[in-house]
Amino acid sequence: MLTIVIPTRNRPQNLAGQLRLFRRSSYPIIVADTSDADDATRVRSLCGADQYQGLDPGFTLYDKLQSVLSRIDTPFVLLASDRKVTFPRAIDVLLNYLLANEDHVAAMGYVIGFAASQNMVDINRVVYFSPTIGEADPLQRHYHLMQRYQSWSFALFRTAPVLRAVAQARQVNGAVFQEVLMMNTLALQGKMARLPTILSLQSEERSFHPPKRNDPFYWFLDDIDSFFRHYLAYRTTLT
Repeated sequence: MLTIVIPTRNRPQNLAGQLRLFRRSSYPIIVADTSDADDATRVRSLCGADQYQGLDPGFTLYDKLQSVLSRIDTPFVLLASDRKVTFPRAIDVLLNYLLANEDHVAAMGYVIGFAASQNMVDINRVVYFSPTIGEADPLQRHYHLMQRYQSWSFALFRTAPVLRAVAQARQVNGAVFQEVLMMNTLALQGKMARLPTILSLQSEERSFHPPKRNDPFYWFLDDIDSFFRHYLAYRTTLT
């Protein structure tokens, strides 16, 4: 019914606790790893023999999702980030919602930010909270996604629509445009539900992508010509 996929790169220290949580559920787990050699060895040691998939360290997130999702035979998939703590209890809430609502392609709870010290966990912000994108018209869903954009990359999806969205994302370059194209391809295929449950906690650990390629504002300031070349490619592919 459902497969849990954890794309990871060079974060073995994050995986051990998350895998312990997920092993309390009955769902199969795939760790899609593009780590460099030393970290790959550590990641592999944390996984069961049927859980680890080592992939080319040069793969983008969307390359490795394409590789893994194309071989999944379950109708639903949970994409879980390697820098978040995702709660197994929320999975059934999201899955039951998608089972009851066939016009939805994705379901997600709230993502809460936290900082940890030796003796304390400080829950300090709500990171992802934008409301359900539930309009009947696909172009209205596109509008509401972009009106107040937040990523839905790590959520519970129907496998076929998310695989199609990943394939579209691979048609462009640049992390920000790949992500936004994936999200728009999902929104154009169906509704996306924000449910009143906490799905995951996100640490203050930074993305591997530099801000000048992960944030459109910093990219614009760094290299305006490159930004607009990539934007035009994104717009053409989206159209």
